[in-house]
Amino acid sequence: MRNRRVFSTRVSLPLAAVVLLAGVAAAGAQTSAGTAAGKTQQPAAAPAKAASSSGATAAKAPSFTKHFYHAPDGTFYVPAGVPIRMSIGLGTGASTVHKGKGASDHSSVVLKQGPNTLQFGIARVPVIADGTPPSTTLSYSADPHVRKGGLLILGPHPLLQVTASDGLSGVAETLVSLDGGAFEPLPAGGPAFTKSGDHVLRYFSVDHVGNVEPMQRFAFRLDKTPPTTELHITGPRAGSVVGSGAVLSLTAQDADAGVKAIQFSIDGGAEQAWTKPLQFDALSQGRHSIQFAATDRVENAEKPQTFSFIVDRTPPQIALAIHGPEYTDTGVRYVTPQATISLSARDAVAGVVPVRYSIDGGPEKSYRSPFHLPGVSGIHHLQLEAKDSVGNVKQIAVDDIYVDRTAPDT
Repeated sequence: MRNRRVFSTRVSLPLAAVVLLAGVAAAGAQTSAGTAAGKTQQPAAAPAKAASSSGATAAKAPSFTKHFYHAPDGTFYVPAGVPIRMSIGLGTGASTVHKGKGASDHSSVVLKQGPNTLQFGIARVPVIADGTPPSTTLSYSADPHVRKGGLLILGPHPLLQVTASDGLSGVAETLVSLDGGAFEPLPAGGPAFTKSGDHVLRYFSVDHVGNVEPMQRFAFRLDKTPPTTELHITGPRAGSVVGSGAVLSLTAQDADAGVKAIQFSIDGGAEQAWTKPLQFDALSQGRHSIQFAATDRVENAEKPQTFSFIVDRTPPQIALAIHGPEYTDTGVRYVTPQATISLSARDAVAGVVPVRYSIDGGPEKSYRSPFHLPGVSGIHHLQLEAKDSVGNVKQIAVDDIYVDRTAPDT
């Protein structure tokens, strides 16, 4: 047969009697300070694999010993379903037990859940047998949260509340393990998580007679990272200058909870939800700014961004200069075949690309240096075009230059 150990405690009775109750434990059972040897119990494993968020092996839960509990209100609790060995002796106080003569021993009994009475002759000792472990529940605050692919994602400041209840001997303590770490008593303010990423909380409770609740596991992702928003412009643009037909769009990304909304305002006006691209043609010409930011589905808010820009719908200015003898009469400019023509364009906002021109309906050319008009006497037609960097176009027809190859009569 296996050797068996017992654990005991004392209860003061009338007439200075002392009752000793003993639980039978398996051979080799551990003991802990303040209790005698008893049946050792560990919390059952959590439903899912209890590993840390980093993948390292999780710390093991501590063991607990079955024992008796004398509550402050005088109620005496014993473990249910555990063999109890009883003895009675006479003494002068609760701290003194006289064994031998006058003492009696009884065989062990197993008490059922609930109130019981142990009787020694005329002495009756009421006890409550407790074989039910505590029940621990976890809840999280009403902060926004989402489920994504079966994973619970909590916002930046979650409040996790762990509460335990026990209908008989009461909850002795609740232990928690954060991300595979050692089990520790539940902090007064609840478990706290500060870093973004995946986390695992393991927890269980034990009552005053050593009944241990099966371990529970709560896995979630803490999302403290705000979305990021990008601005895109299609159509004519040169740096921060945009032209007619340009369109602005905003897109936001969030890797965890997902984007909830983008808010924006124009020129410091009322904030509004982003629903469609912004047509720059709807704005007046000149300087403007747009401020925008995104929030995700657990209320992480992006730091507002600002983009300042200029709406430019004004075409460049074109200037033509004649170099050489020139005479104007009745709106016609007379020049010699040796005269040259220079062209220039100016745009104060977007800047210009090279001026293009054609002579007498000929092929269009990019202006690079002064040029001569054809040597044929008569009026020559110039078509000039200048375009700025955002597509604003200026076109000019010049029909008043007359090349005069005829010398005067003397």
